[in-house]
Amino acid sequence: MLVYVNKKNYESYYTVLLAVKYAGWKTKVIYYDPIHHSIKMDKMWQSSNNYSKRAFYILKESKDWIQSKKWIGFDWIIREIEHLNIFTKNKFSLQSINTTKQLYENLIIHEWNEVKTIEDIENLKNVAIDFHDAYISKVENYNEYKIVDFNTTWGCHILLKVSDIEEIELNYPSDKKYGFFADSNIEIINNKLLFVFNAMFCDEQGNVSVNKIICKSAFWKFVVSKYKNYTEEDD
Repeated sequence: MLVYVNKKNYESYYTVLLAVKYAGWKTKVIYYDPIHHSIKMDKMWQSSNNYSKRAFYILKESKDWIQSKKWIGFDWIIREIEHLNIFTKNKFSLQSINTTKQLYENLIIHEWNEVKTIEDIENLKNVAIDFHDAYISKVENYNEYKIVDFNTTWGCHILLKVSDIEEIELNYPSDKKYGFFADSNIEIINNKLLFVFNAMFCDEQGNVSVNKIICKSAFWKFVVSKYKNYTEEDD
């Protein structure tokens, strides 16, 4: 139920996510606005200088969420959504606002998020959009761990910190057009984490890059991109 809000012309912040209606570019979110102490509904992808910009980064959903025909979220907010009409649109009850305010005050934000459960994997794949169109920007090597920097090309970077590494093979080419991923497979097998990032293209010789990590411990960190054009990030 954690979302990072990064709307144009507004200061960015973390807040409580109450519900989501997934519909590709038309995905909508319902969240708490701590500045105006209100509940708002907005589009995840918003127009900015003739292109679509991700304004909401869903970092964590809740185990307490339910799924309706269109929405996934807290049952009490979904019931209220279903009763909204043309006259009460986006006007939520004081009870819901107070409940959400309490959730916000109890919100815990971690800089690094551990990958330990299926839910953790789903949260990572969600914010990274399953690493579709992502590529490895750089790898930092330390004594006890490595940090792999993925440029998702969707407005953010994912830093993956892995340790207790049993196997690692990262073959990202200098020519980025051969380094993009189609998607990822992340699994927990025998108390180990398996990360496989599937190449979108092969090179001119027909070779497909292999990017695979097997480790016992992994954490990820979310970083918003600095530039509109993802290619400028690595210059």
